[in-house]
Amino acid sequence: MIFARSYLSATVGIALVVFEVAPAIALSPQEIGQAVKHSIVRIITDKGSASGTIIKQQGLRYTVLTTSRIMDDKSLVTIITSDGNSHSIIKSGDHIPSSGLELAVLRFNSKKAYKAVTVSDPISQSTGINNSNIFIAGYPQSTETITSPVYSLRTGTQKKSVTLKGGYTLSYKANLLPGMEGAGIFDSNGVMIGVNGYSLRETNRPDAINPNISFQDGSFTGIAISAFTSLSASRSNGDYTPPPNFAGENSNTAPDVNALQATLADIQILGQAGEHLRQGRYQQAIQSYGTYISSHPKEALAYGYRGNAKLKAGDKRGAITDYDAAMILNPSLAEVLRNRAIAKASLGDRAGALADAEKTVQIKPNDPEYVYLLGLAYFENSRRAESVKVLTQAANLYQQQGNKSQATKVSGIIERIKSGGR
Repeated sequence: MIFARSYLSATVGIALVVFEVAPAIALSPQEIGQAVKHSIVRIITDKGSASGTIIKQQGLRYTVLTTSRIMDDKSLVTIITSDGNSHSIIKSGDHIPSSGLELAVLRFNSKKAYKAVTVSDPISQSTGINNSNIFIAGYPQSTETITSPVYSLRTGTQKKSVTLKGGYTLSYKANLLPGMEGAGIFDSNGVMIGVNGYSLRETNRPDAINPNISFQDGSFTGIAISAFTSLSASRSNGDYTPPPNFAGENSNTAPDVNALQATLADIQILGQAGEHLRQGRYQQAIQSYGTYISSHPKEALAYGYRGNAKLKAGDKRGAITDYDAAMILNPSLAEVLRNRAIAKASLGDRAGALADAEKTVQIKPNDPEYVYLLGLAYFENSRRAESVKVLTQAANLYQQQGNKSQATKVSGIIERIKSGGR
């Protein structure tokens, strides 16, 4: 096959290989800081200040994810966006801590345009928390020295995972400024992978340049974004939008009827299953996801997770069965369709893989990963002209995103197809 040398994987075989997409190139800290800057907000309540991250924009409404440690049910909350504008909201409805996660969701309305970050995909195995370095983006709290808080990006180093009350599973070393509780945690591709929580062991260290500024230097813990998305996505058509814990700007509407009901035990089961999967303990992962599914039989993503574990374990038909179940519950999960295409391709069902690849592009027409997948699927079905056309679209999309390396790689594949290569 034309792609065998580039995508060979001992665990999945040649038929699956052609559908794998190379991971994005790691960004520099400066690039990450600039990429997420306009998504980071400062949050002020009567109990203190913290940071938060815009995770979704829909029309004039923006959704912010942060910590619940600095607010209660009656808090008046002010969000200050990157342009300095203030947005006041009133706490309303049920809150995520009742589900075991020490998080809060805020929504505000604005006619101004703000950017939502890319959130780690709980189905994809390529965006898991597996980098040694992480980046925490937020705003420090006001002090006598920091009278006008400015955006700050700090670098951290991941440590062994933990299991703590409140849904905390991430552990990392960093030096942070007070007020960065609730800040977004990002991987080396600028993808949000968690929410910063609190210090486990802390030493206040004065800044080398300005001794009046004191950093919190030590070990911190955070909540993995997958714990949040996995419990909310299948309840809201897979768009990662949880029930609103706060009403819209200057309003006080009723809470969403689909409030999360997950328990801390659920979170621990999912966290344990995910860790089994990352460590290659596929049978244990399958069992853990099965335990969760027995209590939550209508959670589409849980079937997707278990399908991934089965696929990794070599049970391709079992994986397809789980992917089928996930798609029945939520037909809009492009990631599940992508993985089902991989499973079908590995069994020699190239027509079935192509059908799934076409559906992924219907759901995400401007995502180069899925367009790339479709181009390869056309090629494997001996439809070279269509393959070249779609792969050209993928290369252009990668170029538009600034991923020049992947654009060049796809262009090279196009040339090999045109020259009659296999």
